[in-house]
Amino acid sequence: MIKWQYLTLAATLGVIACQGTGEAKRKDLPVQQVNNEIKTTDTIHDMELLVLPDTFEQKDSDKIGSYVLNNNLEQELIVPSSFIIERLIDDKWQLVPLVEMFVFEDITYAISPKEAKEFPLALSKILKDGANTKGRYRLVKEAWIYGKDEEKTKLTAEFLITDKK
Repeated sequence: MIKWQYLTLAATLGVIACQGTGEAKRKDLPVQQVNNEIKTTDTIHDMELLVLPDTFEQKDSDKIGSYVLNNNLEQELIVPSSFIIERLIDDKWQLVPLVEMFVFEDITYAISPKEAKEFPLALSKILKDGANTKGRYRLVKEAWIYGKDEEKTKLTAEFLITDKK
């Protein structure tokens, strides 16, 4: 019985100590000034999303490329691992289904100011139809400045799947 009470007391003191330490650390963090003006590449080149190559051959069974996020801002850029792919059908962007059971890791990446980060993109493995439908596509990805996650923006990068390169 005494061991149980001692264990409960030790756990309670540990929780209290951790809470106090965390609060002190939060106060010591520097305040980061950020530029609230995040624009997609359509208007200003502060952030740029590219799909490489920008054209994939329909008959190519692999359709492996990458996408690159260029951070031309003075602040750190945060991006999640997730994205969506849309296809232009009758002048409207429509969501392209991904393969069943495909999941994104629930992580985010930080891209330092004036840096770029490249991510792999295996279209034939993630698109439900194996990326066998010709058309104009775009990759859509959210991004935000560090500390301003309530001000997310969507970046897009277009690419083609054609019957010839």
